Amino acid sequence: LVNPSVFGSIAAIPLARALGLLVPARVLPHLVPRWLIGRTHGVAYGDSSRITPQDREEYWAPSQDPSFALAMRHLVREFDWSRPSPAGMMALLRRLPRAPLVIVGGRDRIVRGAAAYADALVAAGAPLQVCHLQGGGHAVNEELVDEVIDAVIAHFDRE
Repeated sequence: LVNPSVFGSIAAIPLARALGLLVPARVLPHLVPRWLIGRTHGVAYGDSSRITPQDREEYWAPSQDPSFALAMRHLVREFDWSRPSPAGMMALLRRLPRAPLVIVGGRDRIVRGAAAYADALVAAGAPLQVCHLQGGGHAVNEELVDEVIDAVIAHFDRE
């Protein structure tokens, strides 16, 4: 799992839900300008200087499909964004056939508190391996590709 939302909180969800309720479905697809996608992409990275112009275009392109904004609104409204209690998460983790790897970026500005929650689970005895990559943000798998691959390989080598 890379910066799993269920391990933290996302401050923007209440605002996104409120805005999604206010904007009619037929207007919503027209409210995804290039600058908004670029800004969101920048927030997802721990170091936005790693984002290339091609990266920005590749993130922006799918947002121009009329169904993109509607799908995002549906995701924001229908997904359960709440974090389970540590006891509840421990019960879920113990049902898995092997301990999962959780990779957290130390500069994740989207999912807040995930590293502390993961560390607390491990301290309480959860079957979980946590890899902290301090220089990465929410998109740590894009920013620090080699480090993420190394962590995944090391995780499977342990099993």
